[in-house]
Amino acid sequence: MVEESVNQSYLIYFNPSVYLEERLNAFRKGLARSDGIEYKAGDFLHATLFKAKFSEKDEKKLFEVVLDTERSVFAPRVKEMDLFAQNSLVIKLEKPEELQELHEEIIRVLMPFMQEELPGWFGKGYVPHITLCKSMHGSVPKIPRELENYSWLVDEFYIAKKVDGAWQPFMDFGLSA
Repeated sequence: MVEESVNQSYLIYFNPSVYLEERLNAFRKGLARSDGIEYKAGDFLHATLFKAKFSEKDEKKLFEVVLDTERSVFAPRVKEMDLFAQNSLVIKLEKPEELQELHEEIIRVLMPFMQEELPGWFGKGYVPHITLCKSMHGSVPKIPRELENYSWLVDEFYIAKKVDGAWQPFMDFGLSA
């Protein structure tokens, strides 16, 4: 009997700082009240480094190759608000060289395990951003003044697996100085 492999969705991401997360949560709650924008309290704020489907049988190996990647701390900076995929309100981030290098290294080590084509928004087209909510009006509000050019130090990133329709974080990786 041949064991069938199940494809599983994985998300590799980093978090905003506590300060930024608090400000963005308050901002998107305000948008939901005033502009009728879709917002679910359970949506967690994050910036995606990589997302793909992999065979569940490769899960242990995936973690090992990601663990072996060269990784340095980086400091993203809030750039602007924009629409992503025409309906998601996002905060775009400037990407320091260390962030782009980490993104490309993760792609390099995970490509042999991928079950699908690499989407165009990864690799050279990577635009780091934090999704705030779905926009029903297609309008882009101004970024809150206290967040203009805000930057923070990212010293870890995470892997989550989609379980019953929700992302479940289950492994973290430190970044070196």
